[in-house]
Amino acid sequence: MTTKMSASMHIAHPYARAAFDYAMEQKELDQWTNMLAFTARCVQLPQVAEILKNPRYSIEVRYDIILSFSKDVLNQAGKNFIKILSTHQRLTVLPPIYALFQQLCAAARKILHAKVKSVVPLTDAHLKQLNAVLVKRFERDVELESEIDLSLIGGVVIYVGDQIIDNSLRGRLEKLKEAVTR
Repeated sequence: MTTKMSASMHIAHPYARAAFDYAMEQKELDQWTNMLAFTARCVQLPQVAEILKNPRYSIEVRYDIILSFSKDVLNQAGKNFIKILSTHQRLTVLPPIYALFQQLCAAARKILHAKVKSVVPLTDAHLKQLNAVLVKRFERDVELESEIDLSLIGGVVIYVGDQIIDNSLRGRLEKLKEAVTR
């Protein structure tokens, strides 16, 4: 993780926690997920990102720009949240706020996020079987994401939280190389 990214995550954490706590209290997790996802995408639009970085534009102008894109998505509490971020010049931190908010939601729902990388697309049956194995191993519901990685040669690599389960041909070859060079 780069220094800039970790600094953004550090800054984003209290905002994500506040949004999450409020959303939980109001029983609006899904609504807040949608609001944060949409506004996080807005600030990443090149023309919006350029305005947010430019000191010539006032806090009010920056807030108005985000509001103009997302007024139909935001409820009053969401607008207030964006206003706070704007006032503290934190609108550019919306993507990490959203990412952390998602992590908090998954933890609250006792859902574990997992990513499986393979050389070829996995069938629905394989994904279902793999999901069942992960649910049994971690004793939690698992949200499984699949990705293609041609560098694996064969097999799969599964990322679950900070754990890596490497059952790829590339991983096995690296272990064999280590064993031979010892």
